[in-house]
Amino acid sequence: MKHKPWIILIIFGICLLFVFNFPKPIIKNDYNVQNNKKFILPSWHIVFEGSLAEALEANPGTGKTGFLEIFWINHTTTPTVTYKQNISSILENWCVVNMPGLTPYASIDNFDVTISGSSSFDILARTRWNKTNAWDYNKAIFDVTAVRVNISTSGGGITIPLTTSGTNIASRNNTGENYLWVNTYWNNGGSGYYIQRNAVCVVTQIRLEALY
Repeated sequence: MKHKPWIILIIFGICLLFVFNFPKPIIKNDYNVQNNKKFILPSWHIVFEGSLAEALEANPGTGKTGFLEIFWINHTTTPTVTYKQNISSILENWCVVNMPGLTPYASIDNFDVTISGSSSFDILARTRWNKTNAWDYNKAIFDVTAVRVNISTSGGGITIPLTTSGTNIASRNNTGENYLWVNTYWNNGGSGYYIQRNAVCVVTQIRLEALY
């Protein structure tokens, strides 16, 4: 039985359409050929986390990433310049000026402070990072690091959840060691914080995260 030429052409055309349009398997190269390792997209890792059981944290340990100190500090309109300060005692003095007679700073995360008045203030955390988490061999890189705190206030006024990371500033960009100092601030979107006199502000958790 002979097929008509036009029937053969139609069948051939359908075959070509099927071949070129049929979904093909996606071949994914998930190995790093040079290092013979799987290529894994970076994700956020907790590199330090304090808790209510945490003891003094002012010294994270040799070369380790960790929390050093947290401050209730005078509000400034130039935080990226002012908060580059690398000497903790100077930051402590600024805090006392804002809240005389009190000690509005601490080196532990289970910490609370009674606010003395209605002056505006920012919250500043001082941390130390191992360069493997935050260094590109030339400068600090902050899109791969995050400092988070969990802060609440009696009677309301301040609530900073762990989901809100602060703004990082390198206070000492290159120590010549395997770590660098970083200051991180929260300033209520540039307005500073105001709460009622004698309100108690409580820090229950501090967390440092790195993207790798």
